[in-house]
Amino acid sequence: MKFNYTSEKKKFKKLWKRLEKEYYEAGMSRNQIEEMKQFDWEVFKSERNYRKHNVFVSEILLNDEKYRGQELDFLLHKYGNCSKDISEMGKLLRYGWIDELQRRELITVLEKLSEEDMELVTLVFLEGYTQKEAAQIIGLSEKTVWRRLRNVKKKCLNVKKKE
Repeated sequence: MKFNYTSEKKKFKKLWKRLEKEYYEAGMSRNQIEEMKQFDWEVFKSERNYRKHNVFVSEILLNDEKYRGQELDFLLHKYGNCSKDISEMGKLLRYGWIDELQRRELITVLEKLSEEDMELVTLVFLEGYTQKEAAQIIGLSEKTVWRRLRNVKKKCLNVKKKE
């Protein structure tokens, strides 16, 4: 996915507003705080450049007719036989965040989601896209995205209630 610069920059500024206050209260000098902030800013820019120049080829793109006849077909043809199933490898990379969750019941619920629902959760809750942006990326209406996310939330909340 593309790097959503505006959204990520807002998150960076919000985080650093809080960190500056915490660091100052902890007794750090303004120069030390500024050096740390500058270092984090360089990391932020580096991540942006990396995401700008490295494209993740997801199944959504591979299955989209408007990309047919372009470089993606060449990549699949050339490298498609390198692993058992390139789409499975893509899923593992894209949705690997699930394995980092602590609650087994929640992991089980999320693993049962359709790939489209999993993509919606990843776009909205992890990557910070709005529901409108996610709808445009996946090619669904906003209402459908809202409804699907509501259903996912219900499933996840039911896990909490059962405990």
